[in-house]
Amino acid sequence: MAPLSAFGNPVEEDHDLFTVNMWPNGMSGACMVTLDDISSGTSPSDMWLVDSILQEYGAHATFFVIPAHGGESNAIADNDDVTDALRQLVDKGHEVALHGYSHTPPKELRGLNKEEQASLITAGKEMLINSIGPVYGFRAPSFWDNTSTQVVLAEEGFEYNAGASLFNVYPYQPKDLFDPFFGDVIDIIEVPCFPIDYLAHVTSVSYSEDLYKLEARFEGCHSKGTPFVLFTHLPALMEVDSHTRRHEGLLLLDSFLGYAEEQNVWMPSMIEFVRWWEFITQAKIDYHMSSNNLVISVISEDVIEGLTFNLALPPDINDVSVYVNNELVFTQQDIDSDARIIL
Repeated sequence: MAPLSAFGNPVEEDHDLFTVNMWPNGMSGACMVTLDDISSGTSPSDMWLVDSILQEYGAHATFFVIPAHGGESNAIADNDDVTDALRQLVDKGHEVALHGYSHTPPKELRGLNKEEQASLITAGKEMLINSIGPVYGFRAPSFWDNTSTQVVLAEEGFEYNAGASLFNVYPYQPKDLFDPFFGDVIDIIEVPCFPIDYLAHVTSVSYSEDLYKLEARFEGCHSKGTPFVLFTHLPALMEVDSHTRRHEGLLLLDSFLGYAEEQNVWMPSMIEFVRWWEFITQAKIDYHMSSNNLVISVISEDVIEGLTFNLALPPDINDVSVYVNNELVFTQQDIDSDARIIL
């Protein structure tokens, strides 16, 4: 379930003389690519094939990693080839996030109390930090989590949980749903996706229909203004079609990202998205008039580049100034009435 607040856009976009673009750098939407079940058994060459496609479109993916897939004997920290590859991918702008501990059983956290969940989540996070680097996000194995999971994640300093939703909703704070039972204890952002947006088992026969469905579901999010989360498992992308002998899943990913690029869509990692979302939903944006000058004021603890204003000025206003935290960051005289300002 999602709180009612998640069904409405929390960003105040429309002001009298300008609109605030919901996404950075004038982008029209957001699309995130996530890959589950990366582990000690993952082939680095497979990850590099996916990276080559992502780089073509300026997309950053989030790799959800299982620290000890199936048990301690498969600890990812013991496979230098995989951890080295993941560190290099992070250096290129991708992200490593936590996906349970052993993923055994598939719904690993089901039936565990808060302390038992905390033990697995903490151990998994520490292994990834020590072998790869910082970890900011979590996705529960088979999407099974509960309120205890949310509390543990907040206590352990995770910035987001990548869960599932039955509804087309905006990111939200779980505490908005559970308050007053938990108050501010669950201080974390939930970034939901639709389980039907799973890219897998693409064949030469299903390719066209699979691409059409994926684009249609993307358009449903894009038209409403919610981010689109495409998730998959790397082995599913690497399946070889029996007729064409090609990786049809990889080809479909390539085609879809090309389609998203044509729509002027931002394709960040999840942590990049979450930090932008926190900024754009919490920033206080106001304005006032001084003679023929529009003065826009932005107040925010964390300021991220890319904030975009689309002007709609009447003829008698032709000068614009923008202040961020009381510091002048932009000023222009005789500006076009429909100009776009990107900070």
